[in-house]
Amino acid sequence: MIDAQTSIEDVLPLELINVSMKGTSREEVLEEFADMFEKAGCLSDRAQFLKDAWWREGEGPTGIGGEIAIPHSKSTGVSKTSLAVGRIPEAVEWPSLDDGPCRAFVMFAVRSDDQNQEVHLLSKVAVALCHKEVVDTLLTSDDPEAIRCALSGEESNE
Repeated sequence: MIDAQTSIEDVLPLELINVSMKGTSREEVLEEFADMFEKAGCLSDRAQFLKDAWWREGEGPTGIGGEIAIPHSKSTGVSKTSLAVGRIPEAVEWPSLDDGPCRAFVMFAVRSDDQNQEVHLLSKVAVALCHKEVVDTLLTSDDPEAIRCALSGEESNE
């Protein structure tokens, strides 16, 4: 279970950072994230996770602007709360606050019993993404460790 002391590094293993995703649509990107979470042992029910992710997508835009989206799913299909980061070479249409497409993603897979902490993790990521150097790292770096460090606040606090 996650709590207020949980860091980004605690829930974002390097194996869940893929800067070479293949998706060419929102559907393909979400499927690819489900594959990543499943391979990492974070899901108990892939279909339920995707159903809940699509439900959340229907509630309002998860694109925050600047080609970045933070899709998330709070689901009984998640066995271990985790984050994944992905990037695709060409931006895809994605409901976004700036009405623009997205090509970099921070995907949340949150256990149902961690639901009160979902806001905590979203807040940490949102604060990190307020820093230009973090956004630049997410959009350009091919180094998973650099991406994880940037999101965890190590670079933004220098």
